[in-house]
Amino acid sequence: MSNQLSELIHKAEQLTPVDQLRFIAHLAQKLSEKILDNQK
Repeated sequence: MSNQLSELIHKAEQLTPVDQLRFIAHLAQKLSEKILDNQK
């Protein structure tokens, strides 16, 4: 796992459950945007 990713995970662990959900939703959105861009 990259350093950046483990840092993100560490930060996410400090968040409240609601913020964790927002964070996950944000990541999922970014990921799907990347996937869609790659399919063009």
